[in-house]
Amino acid sequence: MKRTIEMSFVKSDGKRYTLRLENAREDVTGPEINALMDSLVQKDVFVFDGAAIDGKVAAKIVAIDETPVTLS
Repeated sequence: MKRTIEMSFVKSDGKRYTLRLENAREDVTGPEINALMDSLVQKDVFVFDGAAIDGKVAAKIVAIDETPVTLS
């Protein structure tokens, strides 16, 4: 199963930005994701289109189970 963490932030220009981390651990927890997001906001690590991350909006883990289909 493919797992991706999607973290949404609000930038200093008021727009939202979603950061996706692929291949998430099976045992990753909500508090771990929350702490990561807090760290990214506090350390001012990213600037997107000239706007820094100002705060957290939402986070989720997206799990995709793919099943190949044989074509005839």
